[in-house]
Amino acid sequence: MITIYPHNNKHFHQVISALGKALDKFDGPFILSDKRYPDSKVVHYRYGGISKNTVPTVKGWSKYQLTTPNGETITDERLPYWNMPYWVEDPFIDEEEETDFSLSLNNGRYEINAAIKHAITGGVYIATDYDTGSYCID
Repeated sequence: MITIYPHNNKHFHQVISALGKALDKFDGPFILSDKRYPDSKVVHYRYGGISKNTVPTVKGWSKYQLTTPNGETITDERLPYWNMPYWVEDPFIDEEEETDFSLSLNNGRYEINAAIKHAITGGVYIATDYDTGSYCID
């Protein structure tokens, strides 16, 4: 895995476009917290903290902080699904793209309720099976 921190939006578009072209013949894992670059199976992106602006948690971990356009400090939530800060627009959203970001699988049969354990390469989740009405672990 390679992480790149672009200087600005123009640099981001240049770098991700070049990577998308250079790596278009490769396959790779789906990264839960990131969004795939259009038509790529290995290039992903997300918006998040990159500086040492962190605060400690009660468990002794550090949480990254983001500064909103109006100067407010909020936590950079590192979630097991695609999540953007409210003021950031997805640079590749297609106006005709489905904008239902609910966590569902198998054409809506399962809805993810919570993560039991997650990692970059995958995770274990509690889900609702809408065909049976029961909970399941996936």
